[in-house]
Formats: sequence, C-alpha cells, structure tokens
Amino acid sequence: MLFLLRERAVKWIKCTTRLPHEEKECLVAFEIIPGEKECGLCYNMATYINGQFLTWELGKVVPGVTHWMPLPKSPYE
Repeated sequence: MLFLLRERAVKWIKCTTRLPHEEKECLVAFEIIPGEKECGLCYNMATYINGQFLTWELGKVVPGVTHWMPLPKSPYE
C-alpha cells in the first residue's frame, strides 16, 4: 500500500526538464544563495505566467527557481 502511495505522490520537477503550463499554479523551490541548497533553499506558492514564476501574494517574480511541482487536488473536489 505504501508503495502505491509513493507512486502517486506529486514529485518535484526540474525547471531544466520541463516547465508548467501557462497560468499553472504550483509550489516552487528556489535558492536564496545560488549553489547553497542546504541553507538557502526556500519554497513559495507561485503562478507560471509569461515564462516567469510570480508569487501569489504580491505578484512579484520569484528568482532562482530550480524545481516546481503541481498542487494536489482539493480535498473537496
């Protein structure tokens, strides 16, 4: 059973491998300090628009995004 849950789990996607569809809402991982994944990796909710990830709160560009993942479906769907 645990194996099936892992197979269905949403996984991180490298931006160099594939980018989300236009206006796709997602979770992004980005580096505050380039190359410092251990202490400088942060996460934010963003929308992919015109080739950039924009924050939900202020609509600002999220710099240095390395990975993204789609949001899970709502529990109310």
